[in-house]
Amino acid sequence: MPACRLLMGVASFMIGLILLAACRDQPPPDEPRLRAVTAAHAGTPTVTPLPTETPQPNGCSIDEITERLIAVPAYMPTEMVPIRLVGNRLMQGEAPFVIRGLNYYPAEYPLWQFLNVDRATLAWDMALMAEKHINTIRIFLWDDLLFTCPGSSAVPMTDQIKRLDAIIAAAASQRIYLIITLHEQPDPTSPPLYSSPDVTTIRTRYLVERYKDEPAILAWDLRHGGDADYLGGTIGGIEREHTFERTEVLEWLFRMSTTVRAIDNQHLITAGWSQDAGATFPAVDIVSFQHWDEPEALYARFRDLREHTSKPLLLIGVGYDSKRRNESQQSIQLRTALNIAEEAIDWGDLVGWIGWTAFDFAPGSACEPLACPGGAEDPRHYYGMWRPDRSPKPAANVIEVLARPRARE
Repeated sequence: MPACRLLMGVASFMIGLILLAACRDQPPPDEPRLRAVTAAHAGTPTVTPLPTETPQPNGCSIDEITERLIAVPAYMPTEMVPIRLVGNRLMQGEAPFVIRGLNYYPAEYPLWQFLNVDRATLAWDMALMAEKHINTIRIFLWDDLLFTCPGSSAVPMTDQIKRLDAIIAAAASQRIYLIITLHEQPDPTSPPLYSSPDVTTIRTRYLVERYKDEPAILAWDLRHGGDADYLGGTIGGIEREHTFERTEVLEWLFRMSTTVRAIDNQHLITAGWSQDAGATFPAVDIVSFQHWDEPEALYARFRDLREHTSKPLLLIGVGYDSKRRNESQQSIQLRTALNIAEEAIDWGDLVGWIGWTAFDFAPGSACEPLACPGGAEDPRHYYGMWRPDRSPKPAANVIEVLARPRARE
């Protein structure tokens, strides 16, 4: 059976390359927000994909591409209980499920280095988080680090795909679910994200097809902080520049939502926007937002989002660094923010929260591909609940208390 699935996957991929080269569709509609397809609005018109042309495989021959595809082992799903959205509540089987999680990069392997993580580090990190009652992690995939053969778009790197398999398995072994963020790259112009729809679509299809039956995946997150690409801002201590028009980014988001939904109707879809989260609601099942301001401002964020949508809300990124404040102050602000989030969970306005981030980064390790204005001691390294040596900061105690399952759940 695994061999059959692998051959079918290779065949589907090669056929997809041919079809993408042959197809010519109509351009997207003028009002994309009215035309995104979601599980909650199955009757809503779909976005017509952009015309696509498959790049010629000038980096690898067809034989080399086929050989590389066959070299990737078939994926065997874990045996986790899948999470479903029923109304505005998440359910694990017959029991309510509340997301209480952390954004995860290993201390030694942040950002673009993520898929270099070794199995021992994975096992250690997952055990630490599970011990603090974390039930969900959010991870980030950099497309350009998963695929090879320039010009052929989506030829996977075998070792990188195996590491991604291992990350999913390590989380599932501790009964931790994953929100997988696709299209992660702080600079969407290098490589081009929004202006290369053919490349992006083929890569997205490959990843979603591979993991569409994995029950440990709670949701696909289509882009981390995509609104910063047209608004600018700081996310997790990293500055993002205003580079694109809002319409361009949102149309891309709705096309990606349609692409994912066409392959995978089991997993939820979200988009981890920061300031303009309300704009994503036609494309997603869960409206996710990030919060980097004072904790008390969360009340206004909830009210504002409720004016835009009745869909479930997820606080997908919230955190405070311990560089510009001390570790005690970090824990106080985090406790205040998460207590407010727990109030919103009680009201039924929120399906959960995900703190930023699990671990402090080793000094200097997060200064590429974007330079650190503060050098190796830049604040972006100090948002963790644990220090790089895995000793707990006071914030880890906050997580342990607030992530503990409630009797009402």
